[in-house]
Amino acid sequence: MTDYKLDILDSLSSDKHYPSLADRIKGKNVVVYGAGEGWTTFRLFVLEPYRLMDSINALLDIKFDINQPRIRDGIPSYHPLGYNISINDAKNTVAIITTGKQQYYNAMIKDLSHLGITDIIFSQNTIEFATYYTSLQVKQDWKQYYNNHKNEILSTLDLLSDDTSRNTYSCFIRSFIENTIFKIPAISDTEQYFPKDINMKKGCSRFVDCGSHRGETIARLNSFYGKAKHIVCFEPDEENFKILSDYLTKADGLLADSITAFPCGVYSTEKRLTFDGGVSCNSAISELGNTTIQCVSIDNVLRGFNPTRIKMDIESAEVEALKGAEKTIKTYKPDLSICVYHLPNHAWEIPLYLHNLNLGYRFYMRSYSESIMETVLYATTD
Repeated sequence: MTDYKLDILDSLSSDKHYPSLADRIKGKNVVVYGAGEGWTTFRLFVLEPYRLMDSINALLDIKFDINQPRIRDGIPSYHPLGYNISINDAKNTVAIITTGKQQYYNAMIKDLSHLGITDIIFSQNTIEFATYYTSLQVKQDWKQYYNNHKNEILSTLDLLSDDTSRNTYSCFIRSFIENTIFKIPAISDTEQYFPKDINMKKGCSRFVDCGSHRGETIARLNSFYGKAKHIVCFEPDEENFKILSDYLTKADGLLADSITAFPCGVYSTEKRLTFDGGVSCNSAISELGNTTIQCVSIDNVLRGFNPTRIKMDIESAEVEALKGAEKTIKTYKPDLSICVYHLPNHAWEIPLYLHNLNLGYRFYMRSYSESIMETVLYATTD
């Protein structure tokens, strides 16, 4: 049996140095494959903050015209079949795949192979991508930070209910500690928030979706469980909320007996906060944001709602949102699907917080990307 605690302790005492993304691509021809939301996120999370935009030589995507190259975000952009590269240049090329959708990986790798490109990086498998929300102070003194929280990190491991969870957590934590990516056993992303291998006791008849984006989770809920009784959505990004509202309107009567959608963020209390609207994705509360949003607490807005499941994917605001739902959680003990990958401390802080409520929750952790990204904590009671 694997001793995950020993693995974590070894990482805490390790002095290994892993190359940064900048080191990996230095002196290489660099192409990025994927010009959708994954590209937008990678550009905002990694390329711009680390000043690597000038390192990108080409952007590939099958949606581009084969016969008509274009410029996208200042970068020459091509259909993969329209990108001409010599054999020698291909040998010195690094390709970065930016989509997070696993079902496209094989086809993209095959396209790159036809070009002679075999050195491939997945954007979500870079530590730079996974530490976007991590404070500069933690990044500068990262080893000491994790050693300072050693007891909490190890205590959380003991809370997890199965070996898959312990393995996922160990790889997740060690990735942050050693500043590299340990491959995490991934579950199909079609199961995200609705795991087939975990017996979530309460069901999803009364579902609260915090961070609804454009309705993707609600659509998945419907595909797994059919029509719900009541759904509540929270989505503060203005453009996303418009698209979400259109989706809910068109699906009227098919998704739930009743649906309520709030154009608000979820937080520990009612207040207006600065918000970075992102570019169709990655919207988050931020001191550097370009607008303000109204935030609300679940306890005050949904008094007496009695949720059976609460899902949160709210770009690092999960801890504050849970504090604002504490009365609801204590009263109704809903099943929980909570993202923990936005900040490293969430992987231990969130399960410890919930455990300390003394409600009898059992905890599981699953990843949907083989890396730090898309790691979700599940909590359920008997």
